[in-house]
Amino acid sequence: MEGVQGEAVTPKVLPSIHGDDLSPGTIGSWRAHVNALSRIVEEGWSSALIVEDDIDWDVRLKRLL
Repeated sequence: MEGVQGEAVTPKVLPSIHGDDLSPGTIGSWRAHVNALSRIVEEGWSSALIVEDDIDWDVRLKRLL
């Protein structure tokens, strides 16, 4: 999925619990994760793995999962 620029997110959609002290990077990351979760629900997937683009893979990942 595409990332989201925090500056593009309308402030009124942000959870009120966080207040006004969020950086644009944090807001963009939050929105991208919400978009991913929404897609999982919309598609009816029973499971999904969400990772960041800078993930550091453990060579044992397949065995661990």
